[in-house]
Amino acid sequence: MYMLGLVGYRVSRAEVTLQIPDDEWMTNIRNGRDTLRDLTGEDFGYDLSAWHNFLAANKKHGYTHPYARRKVDEAVLLGITAEKRNQLVALLEKS
Repeated sequence: MYMLGLVGYRVSRAEVTLQIPDDEWMTNIRNGRDTLRDLTGEDFGYDLSAWHNFLAANKKHGYTHPYARRKVDEAVLLGITAEKRNQLVALLEKS
């Protein structure tokens, strides 16, 4: 769930979507990073690849649990190259 936040998704019981305003998308990215940092004691910034690799290699964080794993992997891999996300991350890194 927190990796989806790091991608920028709005995650709720009702929906998982990126069809949201940019400011909400940026808040989700920031909150995803903050939560992952707090839970793991690590900080890979907004780097989806680094977080993905770390979590996949450290099973104690539950990232490799089979429930919904395929969809999360797909979302993360798309997020890595998503132009809009990369533009929003650049704004976050400047602030």
